[in-house]
Order: sequence, then structure tokens, then C-alpha cells
Amino acid sequence: MYSTAIKCNVCNSHKDANCALEIPPDNLLKDCQEDTPTYCRKITQIIAFYLNIFVYQLPILN
Repeated sequence: MYSTAIKCNVCNSHKDANCALEIPPDNLLKDCQEDTPTYCRKITQIIAFYLNIFVYQLPILN
């Protein structure tokens, strides 16, 4: 029988810009631990802020 572990991209775009790519690089792919829940979560946020009169939006992926 052949099986594979669940893998997730473990990253934070605030710390690593590669996380914000549409398809993150393979070096961010990690095996899930056996003692943790077997699911992955992706959070996408848009943070808007004002600088002088301009509005900036930063996408942040966790």
C-alpha cells in the first residue's frame, strides 16, 4: 500500500515575500506533524492604509 502525508505551505508573507506568489515555491512545503490536526488553512487579507492623500492596499497571505 502506498500513501503520502498531508503537506502544506508553511509561510507568512509578512516575513517572506515568496508566500504571496500564486504558486509558492516547493521549499515552503512541509509535512504535517502526526500530533496536529490534519487540515491546512489559508488566510488572505487586504490591509488598506492612508499615506498623505493616497490609499495603499497590501495583500497579506498567511
